[in-house]
Amino acid sequence: MISIFEFIALFPNINEIGKKEKRKISNYNTWRNKKYRYFVWIFWAHDKGSKAYIIIARNEFEEGNYAKSRYTFEKVVKLSKYDEGAEAKYYLAYLTYLDEDMVLAEKMIFELAEAYSSDYFIAKAFILLSDIYVAQKNLFQAKATLESIIENH
Repeated sequence: MISIFEFIALFPNINEIGKKEKRKISNYNTWRNKKYRYFVWIFWAHDKGSKAYIIIARNEFEEGNYAKSRYTFEKVVKLSKYDEGAEAKYYLAYLTYLDEDMVLAEKMIFELAEAYSSDYFIAKAFILLSDIYVAQKNLFQAKATLESIIENH
């Protein structure tokens, strides 16, 4: 068995390989960010911001920046009464669920169902609602909610 130092010695130019890979990754990220900014600009000009904001909010959410994404999702809810608004409302309810405020998350889900017509996000919201019921140990209501989704969506 060889030691870690002997293993590293087998690859004398490992640092150079790492630098080349970092350059490739950096170039890709630069290209991806330029493309991302371009599409955001296109949507901004076309739709007064709701599509641009939803793209930004999704990106912030995927990067784990939940506080920023919450703020951006709230902007989308104010701007859009269509699918973007429904998606933003769903994510706000989900973030509230992650904060363990089950009562407010439940209220937000019912607001989403009342205010929007996006079947996809209403169904996702009711699945989240069943998770809330499970967390509250209300298994009968959780089961009924899931059965309702199967029947209606």
